[in-house]
Amino acid sequence: MRYLAKPLIIATALLLAPLKATAAELYPPGGVRWGGTPQEVGALWQRYYKFLGPQEGPNPDLFLHEQRYEGSFLGHKSDHIAALFFAGQLFSVSASYSPDTNNPASMIWEELVEKVEKTHGQPEKRSKPMQLLSLHAILALLPPEIDKNALLELYQRADKDRRIGNYMLRDLQIQTGSWVPEAVWRFSNGGVIKVVMRAGAANQFGLQNLKPAAIYIRHDQLK
Repeated sequence: MRYLAKPLIIATALLLAPLKATAAELYPPGGVRWGGTPQEVGALWQRYYKFLGPQEGPNPDLFLHEQRYEGSFLGHKSDHIAALFFAGQLFSVSASYSPDTNNPASMIWEELVEKVEKTHGQPEKRSKPMQLLSLHAILALLPPEIDKNALLELYQRADKDRRIGNYMLRDLQIQTGSWVPEAVWRFSNGGVIKVVMRAGAANQFGLQNLKPAAIYIRHDQLK
C-alpha cells in the first residue's frame, strides 16, 4: 500500500515498469520543459508558486536535485510540489496533498484523476475500490491497536454528509489494504503520469496519514 516518497525510488520503480505508449508526447506541467535546468524552472515557477527550498543550489557531486514549492496544482492546493533533476536536467514533476475531514484522501485522488483525464483521456490503468461495506465491517479489518471508538465518533459526524462519509469509508479501505488507488497514463516519448496514494506517519487515530500524489516523469531524460 505504501508509496515511498524518495525521488530515486520513485524514478527506479517507474523505469522498471513496462513501457506501452497510449498517447502522444507528454509535456511537463507548469510551462517548463523536460531537460530544463534548476535555474530555468526556478525563474518561471517562483512567479506562480511559493518556493520552499533548498536555498542552496545543486550540489555538483550529486546527480539528483529537488526543488520544492507550495501552491495550487491540478485544481487543488498542494503542500509539496517537487521538480526533480537528474544531472542538472528536469525529468520529473510531482505534487502531494494533505486531506482533511472535508476533503478525504480518496476524494482528492479521484478529483486528480478526473483532472488528468480532461487533458489526456482515460488512463491505461485505474484501480477501483471494492463495493462499499458498512463501517463496522471495515473497522473489523483494522489492527486492534487502532482507536476504533474515536473513529466511530468521527464517522457519526460525517454521516450527516453521505458523500463525504462514503469517501471516508474508501479511505478506510485503503488503510486495510483492500484498495490501492492508482491510475496510470503512458506516452510515446517515454513519459508517464501516475496518480497514487502515499502513506505517511500515523495520525491521532493510529492510522497512516494518506497523501494523494500526482507524478509526471519522462524516462529518457535519465539516459
